[in-house]
Amino acid sequence: AGYPLFNAPTEAAQSMKDTGYDVVDLAHNHILDSQLSGALNTVKTFNDLGLDTIGIYKEDRAKESFLIKKVNGIKIAILGYAYGYNGMESNLTEEEQAAHLSNLDEKKIKAELKSAEKKADVTIVMPQMGTEYALEPTEEQKTLYHKMIKWGADVIFGGHPHVTEPSETVKQDGQNKFIIYSMGNFISTQDEYPRLIGGMAEITVQLKGQGDNAQLSVLDYGLEPLYTHYNHNTGVYTVYKFRDYTDELALQNGLNGKNGVTLSRQVIWDEFDEIMSTPIEQPGAVSVVQ
Repeated sequence: AGYPLFNAPTEAAQSMKDTGYDVVDLAHNHILDSQLSGALNTVKTFNDLGLDTIGIYKEDRAKESFLIKKVNGIKIAILGYAYGYNGMESNLTEEEQAAHLSNLDEKKIKAELKSAEKKADVTIVMPQMGTEYALEPTEEQKTLYHKMIKWGADVIFGGHPHVTEPSETVKQDGQNKFIIYSMGNFISTQDEYPRLIGGMAEITVQLKGQGDNAQLSVLDYGLEPLYTHYNHNTGVYTVYKFRDYTDELALQNGLNGKNGVTLSRQVIWDEFDEIMSTPIEQPGAVSVVQ
């Protein structure tokens, strides 16, 4: 099904498992496009294949635990939150919304992140909010993401704008925390080349010691640039790591020549680099014109 109501065949879930995914974030504005029953069936479909999900609760958000994955001895809490559901939540009772949806209720977010800080070694948050196609975060994004850091988040992977947005490192309690305001589209059929640029986050953490003496450090972090290539003649879409994308492929891209832009690796890289290097004003900061 297509815009404005999306769904996909269950075979897509098997393909994701075969690709190597372990966790699927369902906290997004289209998750209720096939009603609550569709959202719960999506959870079941992935869970039956052995993939964990976040962002939709099966029974009751107040009683169910958030996801904690243990990887190489490190406990990683992963939580997702959605700004809204395109009005489809109006088909649910207030009790159903409270029980099943992971929205941007700050009181609940704060409680969950503080709980995650106690139970896990690393807390990753994947909020879905912001302005579509905006290349910089909104004041609301910056304010809430900084609150999330104070409440216990270590890493924030933002989404929803459909384009990449800048990142920043935040110092909290003597440790570096990492925010990517938007990772862009992983794969896209949209017809503007900035919307074909995305990123795959890479975080390396190390845990030393045990129990109360355990100390976690973030050794490395960054965003691997991605680009969706599509052949105009065949209609085939392929995601490339930017380092593997060539000028020859760029010239074959279906968007080459649109709006007078001749695509090349340099053109794509310049767009990504300009976005990601944009300085982030702190929440509430005032711009100073020299």
